[in-house]
Amino acid sequence: MQIKWGKHLSEPFHVSSGVRQGGVLSLYLFAVYLDDLSNELNNIKAECYIGEVLLNHLMFAYDICVFCPSVRWLQRILDVFQAYAESHGIIFSCNKTVCMTFKAKSAKSTATPLSTLGGQKVKSVNQCTYLGIVLDTELSDDKDIQRQLQYQYCAANKLRTSISRCSNAVKNVLAEVAQAPPLAIRILMFIFLVIHQHCKSRSGVLQNVLRQYHRA
Repeated sequence: MQIKWGKHLSEPFHVSSGVRQGGVLSLYLFAVYLDDLSNELNNIKAECYIGEVLLNHLMFAYDICVFCPSVRWLQRILDVFQAYAESHGIIFSCNKTVCMTFKAKSAKSTATPLSTLGGQKVKSVNQCTYLGIVLDTELSDDKDIQRQLQYQYCAANKLRTSISRCSNAVKNVLAEVAQAPPLAIRILMFIFLVIHQHCKSRSGVLQNVLRQYHRA
C-alpha cells in the first residue's frame, strides 16, 4: 500500500489489518468485522429497557455504547470485549473508555463501579459526549441544548455578516426568501452562501433561483 499526496507517492508498506481511512466501504466493512462481537453481547442476556426496547449495546462504526443493570454484568460484558479483542487481534483503548452510573428513582445514592478492561481500570465520569450528544448522570439535556444554541448563534452571526456585505438587490431577494417555508429557506440560504462565495453577479443568479422556486 502507498499514500498519495498530490503527485507524490510514499514508500510502499504492508497492511495486515484495518480499513481505509475515509473509505466509502470502511464503515460497512468494520461493522461486518464486529458483527460477531454484537452477537456475543446479545447472548449475555444482561440488558436494559430503552423505552420499550430491550438491549445491552449500541454500535456506530468504532463507537460502542454498552448498557447493563449492574456492576457485575458490566464486568462480564467488558470481559467479552477483551476476549474478542485477543482472539481477533484488535485493541479496545481503556483511555478512551468511560463509565457512567445512572441512579434509579428509588435509590438514594450510587456506588462508583470498579470495572476493568484489559487489566486497566475504567474511568467513571458524570458527563460524556457520545456521537455529538452530551450525556450526564442526571439524565438532563440542558447542557446539550445549551451547546446546540451556541452553535446556532454562531451560525446566525456568520450568516448575518455575509448578508451585511451584500448589495441592496441581494437583500431584497433574501427578504422574499424569508417568507418561504422553513425547508425552502434552508435550501435557498445554502444556495445563497455558495453563490456569495463563488459568483460575482450574485443578485441576478439569486433572482433566477427565486423565480424557479415560485414556479415550483
